[in-house]
Amino acid sequence: MAVWLYAYGRNGCLDQTPTEILKTLNNIEVDAVQILECVSELRKNKPSIQKHYTENRKQIEKGFYAKTDEEYSAYLKSVKFPAVSRDSIVDYLIEDGLKREAKEEEHFQRTYKQFKEGVIQAVWKKGDSNTYFNRLHAFRSHDGLRVWFLNDLIGVSGPFQIFSYYGTFIKGIQTERRAYFHSLFKRIMSAFKSEFILYTHEWAGLEDEVDQEFNLKKLKSQSNW
Repeated sequence: MAVWLYAYGRNGCLDQTPTEILKTLNNIEVDAVQILECVSELRKNKPSIQKHYTENRKQIEKGFYAKTDEEYSAYLKSVKFPAVSRDSIVDYLIEDGLKREAKEEEHFQRTYKQFKEGVIQAVWKKGDSNTYFNRLHAFRSHDGLRVWFLNDLIGVSGPFQIFSYYGTFIKGIQTERRAYFHSLFKRIMSAFKSEFILYTHEWAGLEDEVDQEFNLKKLKSQSNW
């Protein structure tokens, strides 16, 4: 279950424009090779799609047989699957999943190799609203680094494989990898003149996702400092 871990700091550069923010972020060195090595270690221990569907075949098939013909047909159309029968759907899911895994692995290894050879660099770009992403050149937004601004706060988080569950960052990666992310996050916070870094997760009880006026004062009052 995803329970995102992220870090908060104080944004002491409230007058910076998006262009200036990007310049600040891109002046901070990002060791993409070390980040991708950490992700790679986690990917090796990730259960395969085939194992998941094989072990849960009966339960998955039961769910599909519980659907009416119209509901099942609508599902196939929604995920752009061909007219696969209910008794073949799990095998199709395995085949489709393995193809997707192989394609993603090829893309990951190609990008990793390019970073190691110095062919490409990690660059920050502006996303929607007040969010900035470093997609590590070629990955999806949440597979890289992201920074967001909320009033007088700055938030930072890392790749989905590492930060989508706080326990992974705390116990699931090597100590030196965790130390690198901590160092990187502190440098980002320092660049925006924050005198602290506060780690928290999305179930911490903070009102940061629903309160658009959430700020440093509220963070301090709601957090167990």
